[in-house]
Amino acid sequence: MIHENIQIKNTISETNNSIRKLSPFRLLTESQTKLVKDIVNFCEHHIRDNHAALVIEGDAGTGKSLALNTAFTRIQTEARQEKNSPLYETQNILLVNHPEMIKLYRNISTNISALRRKDYERPTTFINTAQKSDRA
Repeated sequence: MIHENIQIKNTISETNNSIRKLSPFRLLTESQTKLVKDIVNFCEHHIRDNHAALVIEGDAGTGKSLALNTAFTRIQTEARQEKNSPLYETQNILLVNHPEMIKLYRNISTNISALRRKDYERPTTFINTAQKSDRA
């Protein structure tokens, strides 16, 4: 029983630590700040295009997930709160393939007014939903 409690506390501690690491309010490095600006600018400039792709590459642990979550938070803030933004009233979803990462993103979203848990989806769920709505 004590071992189970220690495991649960360790899991909670690890989860909280991961949430802190991905918080869109963390101080970013110069390269992460540039990446966030590039992502938001890309979305603003390609909002009316039928197709556009932005590829983000980097080694593990370089802060891609933090930069992406920060950029997505800014995009959703513009979409939901900034009437002068080209992204205002757009509907955006961040596709997340890793099950643990989507849990973390959704947990973070509960504390940020511009974000909703439904803003994060697995690619398969997104595709299936899109196919169903196209048939309707």
